[in-house]
Amino acid sequence: MKSTDVIRELLSGRAQTTADLKVHLTARDGASLQDKFRQAYWWIVNNAVITPYYDVEFGPTKRVGEGKDQIELPQEYAYSSYILLPLLTLMTRKRALLIGAPGRGKTSIAVMMGLLAGYTHEELKRAVQHGHPQLTVSDLLGSPLPSDLVKAETPEQIKVSWRKWLTMRVKVVDEYNRIPTKTQSALLSLLAEGYAEMFDQFVDAGNAAWFLTANDDQGGGTFQVIDALKDRIDVVVRC
Repeated sequence: MKSTDVIRELLSGRAQTTADLKVHLTARDGASLQDKFRQAYWWIVNNAVITPYYDVEFGPTKRVGEGKDQIELPQEYAYSSYILLPLLTLMTRKRALLIGAPGRGKTSIAVMMGLLAGYTHEELKRAVQHGHPQLTVSDLLGSPLPSDLVKAETPEQIKVSWRKWLTMRVKVVDEYNRIPTKTQSALLSLLAEGYAEMFDQFVDAGNAAWFLTANDDQGGGTFQVIDALKDRIDVVVRC
């Protein structure tokens, strides 16, 4: 590249205006989806989350030291699974379970994935489903309109007011091991079949990334998680 081209590029900056008067931010552009997620990973690690553990390594390692003091150091990039695996879950629209003690940022990292998907922080705060022993199927999915229950002569005439979170591209269920067994079955239908049913009415949950959290993976929740629901989890992330 000629020196004049370099100077011209420096003077033009990262933001440019296209012919149709749209702002073009070159720093945020990538050749592929992987490039954009790679930029998101490094931004989170450097600006948003303090993570001292880089436990995902690729490539050969180099041994340093002697005897008992010998350690192996990765020769290529090492990644934090706490950040990398949720990002990959968002990219592939799979289901991740975040496990860790209270205050480890399980819900925060899930909400951050929703921000990357384009939702606002207020939308995500209202959409997080908090598990508790009194959570009913209606609390999770929605409920029929009272006027329809009185006037309807057949189930088809009952209109169900579905919860808005069901159709979001990122779904967060906090402390899913505190949800009653019957409500867990309704959650299983969403995860396994991708739809919910009530009064012969159906809602399509769509192809979404799921983030479920639990404070304890040793059975310390209020309710035992049904095995079929566990089988629908694609990856477990320890926070």
